[in-house]
This record gives sequence, C-alpha cells and structure tokens, in this order.
Amino acid sequence: MSQAPWVKIANAVRESVVLIETPGGRGTGFVVPPPPGSPHQAIITAYHVIDHALDWREPIKITHFPSGKQAFLDVNAREINPNAARDMALIQFAAKDLPLPPSKVQMLKAKTRLNEGVQTGWLGYPAVAPFNLCFFTGHISAWLEPDEAYLVDGVAINGVSGGPAFYEDEHGNIWIIGIVTEYRPNLATGNILPGVSLIRSTSPVMEFYVTLQKQIEAATVQAIPKAQSQGGLPTGLK
Repeated sequence: MSQAPWVKIANAVRESVVLIETPGGRGTGFVVPPPPGSPHQAIITAYHVIDHALDWREPIKITHFPSGKQAFLDVNAREINPNAARDMALIQFAAKDLPLPPSKVQMLKAKTRLNEGVQTGWLGYPAVAPFNLCFFTGHISAWLEPDEAYLVDGVAINGVSGGPAFYEDEHGNIWIIGIVTEYRPNLATGNILPGVSLIRSTSPVMEFYVTLQKQIEAATVQAIPKAQSQGGLPTGLK
C-alpha cells in the first residue's frame, strides 16, 4: 500500500480516538456507536487501562484533542461493560459530559476476520509522546482462534493499549478490526528483539450489540398484544 492511502485512512480514524487517563495509568480509546437502545456516548478501550479505576471507583479522564474537549467521569457519571477475558471494556456516559463526533468508520461484523498478510494500521497515545497521537502499521502474522486476536508484526508502545486497529478493503471501505492490548517482545535469546503486537478482535462487542438488539425486538413483539388490547399500537409500529 502506498503512503497516500495510509494518510487518508489514518485521518479518517483519528477524529474518533481519545486519550484515557486514570489515577493509576493511561491508555487510548475510540468512539463507537452506542449499544442499541442507549442514548449515551460510547467508547471502547482495553480493560487493563481502566480496571484499577473500575475496582476502586476512581475517576476516569477522557480527552478528545481534535475538539479540545475533556471530561472527568466519576463512578456515577459512567457505565462500564467489562470483558476481562478479552481485555476489552465499553464505557458509556452522557453526551452532554463530552459530546464527541460520530465515528466515520465501522467495526467488522461479528465472527469476521482478516487473513494473514493483510496490512493494518493503529493509532494511540504512547508514553514516549503522551499527548501526540501516533500512527503504527504492520502485517497480520497469525490469527489466534481461542483468543479471538491477531498477532501483528508491529510495535505497541506503552499507552497505545486500547487504540483502534484498522484497514481498508478493496472497495475503499475502512474498518476497525480490533483494539491493541499488548506487545510481546522476543526474549528467547536473552536479548529484547523485535516481537509482535496483540490486537483483540471487536467481535465480542458486535455480538453484545446483536444480543441487545434481539432483546429489544423481542420486548417490542411482546408489547404488541397489550397495545392492541388497549385499542392501539405503540408509536412507530404498524
């Protein structure tokens, strides 16, 4: 892939990336559509970025540099859906606390994965440049089925955890494929040699959304007989 497409792709994604800070650490997150039926703003990050704040009910600071907006979310101003096994967390909060632009890219559908050799990019706020959004790239080396994760031959520096990984398909569509969660260096010879990054698939999030949508649809269907007995149908149903 030439340089120009990656510039375009990174620019399309960067507007949705946020810096996440807690009293015990920092990381990256990105804006996603809210779960079905939710009126809130939603972002995804790595679970280990916010796990201490979640356990100790500490505040979480979210900064969106493109807009210059920032929010401090105490325990009463947020809802966190954690998935520790997949090192992933969905954070929801009122849009008035931090109005963020909707993402211009979509997440891959549940159970969809890319093949080995596909080039991907990712964005994050590394500790070496804590307030500078940095771009990284690499090729998919392998798919780890039990973990629903990719091994990628690229670097994930401290602070990039939770950042979005993405690619552009043959039709020019940009997709979020997962989040960066860790870097595994090569220590086999006793020296720290280049290793691989682990990118967790967003499939669990998409499955969560599908489950919620089915629950909403089921509840709507159950409400129809009651509405009919009252002489009408709920607004929007025909």
